[in-house]
Parts: sequence; C-alpha cells; structure tokens
Amino acid sequence: MSAPAPERTAIVYTLTRPARDRLHVAAHIAPASPVSVLTMREAYGPARGFAGGIADLVVSGADARAAAEAGRVLVAAAEPFTLAYDCVLPDYADAVSLLRGFRRGDTLFVPGMALFHRLHGEADCAVRLDIPDARTIGLDPSRRHHDGGALERCYFAIGDVVMRACGRTLFVHERGFPFALDDLAGIWPRLMAEAERLFGEAAPADWTACLFASGEHPPGRPGAGFALPGGALVSVSAGDDTLATPHTLWLLLHERLHHWLGCAIGRAGPADDWFFEGFTNFLTCEALQRAGRLSRPELARLVRLSRRAVREATASIEPPLAHRGFLAARRWHAALVRQGAALPEILARLVAARRGTMLGGADLLAALAQASPDGHVPEALRRLAEQ
Repeated sequence: MSAPAPERTAIVYTLTRPARDRLHVAAHIAPASPVSVLTMREAYGPARGFAGGIADLVVSGADARAAAEAGRVLVAAAEPFTLAYDCVLPDYADAVSLLRGFRRGDTLFVPGMALFHRLHGEADCAVRLDIPDARTIGLDPSRRHHDGGALERCYFAIGDVVMRACGRTLFVHERGFPFALDDLAGIWPRLMAEAERLFGEAAPADWTACLFASGEHPPGRPGAGFALPGGALVSVSAGDDTLATPHTLWLLLHERLHHWLGCAIGRAGPADDWFFEGFTNFLTCEALQRAGRLSRPELARLVRLSRRAVREATASIEPPLAHRGFLAARRWHAALVRQGAALPEILARLVAARRGTMLGGADLLAALAQASPDGHVPEALRRLAEQ
C-alpha cells in the first residue's frame, strides 16, 4: 500500500488596485506544515531590476513570526496567516521594463514574478482578480490551482487594452499603439502555418502576443521579445512605418517558436542558449524562407552577422552562444539533408518525446541524439554544450 501524498500548502492570492500606480496583494496562506515565506525585496526592487518595489508589507496570523534582514522578509507559521503588500509599478523606461513591470497611462503591465512572493516548499495557489479589465497571459483559465512556478511565469495586463484575434493568435496592445494590426492580417496566418508544419502540429495552442512600441532599444536591435507560456511580450520599434517589416516579423515568429523550444521544453540555464536561442533562430529562418518572407541575400546577411558576433563579442547584444548555436544548427541541417533527413524533423520528435520537461547540458545532448536518425549529434554541439 503506497503512502499517502503529503499535503500541500494552500495559498489564495487576491489582487486589487488601490491606486493608479500599484496593485495590492493579499495572500491567505494555510500551511500544511510550518513554512517559510521569503519575500525578496531586493529581487523586486531597482537593484535587481524587477518592478518598482514592494511596499506596506503586513503579516498577520495567530502564530506568524516575521523577521526582516538584509532586504528580505522571512515569515514562519504553522497556522493560517495573511501576507499583504503593495506592488508599485514605475513608468515605462525601456524594453527591459517589460520584465520589470510598468505603468503606461492608466494601464499596468505586470509580470507574475513581481507580484507573488517566494515560498519554501510546494503549494497549490489560486488567484482572484478583484479588478475590472484584467487579462492574464500564461495561466490556464481552466485550472483552479497553479504551482508557484506557473505564477512567476505569467503576466498581467490591467486597464484599457485593445485585443484582436488573428487566427489562433490574440494580439493585445495599449490604446494609442501607433501601428495597424491589419498589416499582419495577410501575413501572420501563413507564418503560423509554416511554424506549425515544422513541428507537425495540426491543432496548435492559442497564443497571445502583447505588443508595445518603443524608441528605447539598444543600438542595432530594432525590437525585443520575451517568451511566456502561451504568449510573449514584444517591443517593436516606434520608428517603423508598419508591423510587417522583416525584423518585426522575425521577432514575432522567433517568440512564437519559443512556444516549443523554451516553453514546451524548458531551458535548464543560460549555458543552454546555444540550443534554445540558436536553434530557435534557425527555425525562424526556416519558417520565413518557406513562407517566402526571407530572401537568400537576407539570410546570407544574417549568417554573416552571426559569424561576426562569434568573432567579436561586442558585435551583437545576443550572447555569442546563441550565434554559435545558430551556425551549428545550419551545418547540422545541411548534413542531414544530404542524408535525406532534416533538423526540423529531429526537433519535432524531441518536443513530442520530452514535452513538459526541462533540458540542459548532457541531458539535452542525449535527448537530441535519441531523436536523431543515427543516434548521434555532431561533435560541434558537444563542444558548445561544454562551454
């Protein structure tokens, strides 16, 4: 007879909006055993780059004990207690604000990592939004409970936003967004069809893209994107005339492909960027070429840029590992084609076999080898994984 599963701590988060620039979070926690709740103020403050900060933190409960030290709050309790605080959102500053959380006008854009505290131990979490006009990206609405990891990876858009569906993609943007989504109407469905064909998915999941326009991107990079489960945050250049530029289409498609390489299969750490960024770059080029949106001269230019970035660490904002991975993926694909195979087929088998897992290092190499037709991966990939 198997032992009963251990009880899990239950947490109910209730979110309200007491002021224009902040959200109030009340976490009602019923611990299954004495637990520690660690709120990392430094992790949420300007020093680490997340959100504007946590303010007015209050702990209440029959036996809750709170201790503050070195910019953090540690709470221990065996009986139910409440942890309440405000999350203060600064004005938009630059593309990195997408991950920090920010305010534009009366609309708040907030990552889950800025809203929810860290709990030592497993927990079942529920979220109640006592806020009108709140939309969540990355949380499955059919589920009543979530784990802490899901809450940290989700995103909230709160306020007056515009939403428009394009196939199975929902585009969300703030009022005053300077571009017409009609620019994507005839292009995006075809790009999605090519991306889905790469992975052999006849019924792909819905996906939400939260779009922002900014003139504050790093030199040489006319946009920025961050993948979420079931969606992405995409900052496009405010200086463009249309959303249908080659670089914006590339950026949108790249983030969409992270639905498979990055979300369906999770990244174990930054050392695996050669695969999760480099191979996603390769797939982005493949899908764009198949859709007739990337010419041979333009592809050759991208390859030259990657080679330069490998030689000169300062030539690109992306890490050199991502460029090395892109070039290695192209070489492996060319070798596979000569053998009557193709790299997208291997990646589709990899996703089908390892969906829902995190891969990195030797485990990632082993999974790639298992998905390849000859059971091996190029030596160049092994060297990348060791860097």
